[in-house]
Amino acid sequence: MGFAWSGDAFVLARLADLRGLTDLANWFYAEAKNHLEWEPEGARGLSFENQVKFHFAESQIDRVKRKFADLSAPRSEILTDLEQFLARFPDSTYRQEAEGYARDLRPMVAEDAVRKPLTDVQLAQLAPATKAKELVWQLRNQTGHQQMEPGYVDVFAASFIEEETPAQKLVKLGFNAMPALIAGLDDRTLTRTVEGGMHNIRPKVLRIRDAAMQIIPKIANRRFDDGPGNWNASESALLNFKIQVKKWWSSFQTEGEEAVLVRSVSSGGSYSYEQAHRLVEAYPKSAFAAIKAGFAKSDRYGAPSLLRDLALLDTPESRAFLRYELLHGGSSEVRLAAAEGVQKFDSHAATEAMLGEWKKSAKMSESRELARFLATSYSPQVINSIAPNFQRISPELRMEFIESLNPILTSEDPEYKKHDKKELNEFETLCEALLVRELTDFDVVYGTSGLWGDFSFANPAIRELAAYTLHGYWPQKYAFRQSGSKHRQDALYVENINGWRKENGLPPLPLPARPSIVEASPSLLLPLFRRLPGNKAAEAKVIAIGLPALSPLVRHQKSLPILEAAKLEPLVVLMSNIVRTVHISGDPQAAKLWANKVRALTGKTLTAGRYGALLNEFIGFKPIQRRGVRFTVNRDDDSKGIEISVDFGFVDRSSSGSGVGYQESVQVGGNNIGGISGSSSGGSAIGYQLMRHFSQAFSAPYNVPFSISMAIERRL
Repeated sequence: MGFAWSGDAFVLARLADLRGLTDLANWFYAEAKNHLEWEPEGARGLSFENQVKFHFAESQIDRVKRKFADLSAPRSEILTDLEQFLARFPDSTYRQEAEGYARDLRPMVAEDAVRKPLTDVQLAQLAPATKAKELVWQLRNQTGHQQMEPGYVDVFAASFIEEETPAQKLVKLGFNAMPALIAGLDDRTLTRTVEGGMHNIRPKVLRIRDAAMQIIPKIANRRFDDGPGNWNASESALLNFKIQVKKWWSSFQTEGEEAVLVRSVSSGGSYSYEQAHRLVEAYPKSAFAAIKAGFAKSDRYGAPSLLRDLALLDTPESRAFLRYELLHGGSSEVRLAAAEGVQKFDSHAATEAMLGEWKKSAKMSESRELARFLATSYSPQVINSIAPNFQRISPELRMEFIESLNPILTSEDPEYKKHDKKELNEFETLCEALLVRELTDFDVVYGTSGLWGDFSFANPAIRELAAYTLHGYWPQKYAFRQSGSKHRQDALYVENINGWRKENGLPPLPLPARPSIVEASPSLLLPLFRRLPGNKAAEAKVIAIGLPALSPLVRHQKSLPILEAAKLEPLVVLMSNIVRTVHISGDPQAAKLWANKVRALTGKTLTAGRYGALLNEFIGFKPIQRRGVRFTVNRDDDSKGIEISVDFGFVDRSSSGSGVGYQESVQVGGNNIGGISGSSSGGSAIGYQLMRHFSQAFSAPYNVPFSISMAIERRL
């Protein structure tokens, strides 16, 4: 909806109330009130009513700012929106911000009326310096995209724009654009690039100076700050950036590029590895000595990057250096980087060395890189070594390995076809057997979402990743379906396994059977159905009968006129959320009372509110101990109710610190609608964003399958 904090919960409460969902409305309203202490600075101390007004104003100004990114919206229209905001919210905390944007837009709108950007044909006729000035001016139309959260908006990520953007044209101009870009560091003109907008982060419109701070490092092949980025910078960060750029540019003009690069790379400093790539590319004769000197002075983070640049030289002396570091490098990161270089001319030596690393590697960050390297070595020896203990490694590593095998990636790997054909056939046969075995791997990779080809996922099970990869390699042998009922999905996995087993002379596994529910007798149900909808007493009796009444109720609904059938829909949905079975695994320890509450849900209706409350109860019970739980709710499309699974063995391997960590995965009708992960200091972690996803699932029509999985860990 776009309202931050308690504003969202307030609107959801009103909507639920209008739908007659009183319990849910009360939950959302209480949740809105409970979030008062979390309010942003501008809303603190206000009454609840004024806080809601605050959020409505915040939502409106944020929508106007996001409109900057829409190139089809003229600046004059955005200016009108800002003026309307000022008229509607004269006392808003955001008035000053809106006035600032409006003040900056007015001269731009006037300039738009008299000056148009030069075309590519016109630009081609200009001298480089003049062309650069024009392109810096055109940055007012520069778009960008924020690809991840946390993260930043990148002016070079405007992939949805077919023609080259001003930023890309400036990079092509190279060093000829530098004087105009340095001048642009003082230009506060607004662009079409908007930062934020993900996970309710408030948007901010970048200015030409912010875009210049991203373009200059691209041309210089180095950064000019000590942090992770320099976008949308503060005034002090901007000043520091300008000082560094001007100092570098002065040296560049005096000494020339080669001398500046050699000195920077040889220093082994923070930016040496960025400069090394350019040195190898433009001045290869000077590269080896400079990289070798810089490598000796570099830290464990810069040294591997220098080795990767060194590998690009591919000379006898660079090969000898890489072989030495492969065997004697001072850290696993250095040895891995050396292996990547050695792999290009002696893959067996590189693979053998890294298999030794795999057996002793402990750190996740190292192991994930190592898994990727080994998977793309295309060596049967690797699969034979890793497969026997594959399910003992973390889900994150299993995913990394499978992702590296994924045909979307390997089909683009030029090294793949260079291997011996016989060895590749053996490698693929072993991979197939490993992936088929992983079709029974239900472990989930929490905190992960992404897109592999046309397969989108959030908190995927390992078996999903294996199935998609098998289908990519052998589409005629292995079927893959992302959406659909749980039963059909389970059956498809077994069918895929049986296809492989038949090919290898093994007997088939039995297909999963659907749960069986004996329907209640018509003599009991029909008198109650005739009083529906609207008769509360009859509804209560039908609910008390439970799942044996659901399928007959669905058939009865289909026999009714459209309007009468619609009135019966809430009861049908409620009945479809009756719990059929509860599976609990692992030791609940001090949570036995809570586990018994979950068991007691059998035969009862489960709602979004009740599910959220149970999760919060698990978080809040005493005594405080480190413990985890994975609480999964599955409803199929077969009118057989809900299946609950609770696993007390869940451990978040990537977590650290204290408090409560949680990972959410929600699918409705095969579509991912939720993948929130986060943490809280304790007490309550199930907020209205999660509840919104839960509500969408529990309110889905009876024949739309859904799955909710919440993994929660209480940390000491």
